[in-house]
Amino acid sequence: LPWLMQMHGVLEHYDLPDLFATLGRRDGPAALVISPLGATGRPLSRRRADAELTLVRQRFAAVGRPFRLLARRGNASEDSKAIALFVT
Repeated sequence: LPWLMQMHGVLEHYDLPDLFATLGRRDGPAALVISPLGATGRPLSRRRADAELTLVRQRFAAVGRPFRLLARRGNASEDSKAIALFVT
């Protein structure tokens, strides 16, 4: 089955941070999270985002993969700069 079909409805059973943590493997991607939102669609504070993504941060650190969290209310220009710095 195509990947998109396999993932259908997965968020009804798992939290996004748990799924995100599964990407933390040696051959996995680097990860940058900018302005994360909570389940209600509202921006998370830095403290709350850190708490929600603790497992993700631990998994990425354990395998030496880059993970960065920018929990702020930025604009598109600031976000573009953050992305450029992350990928270079």
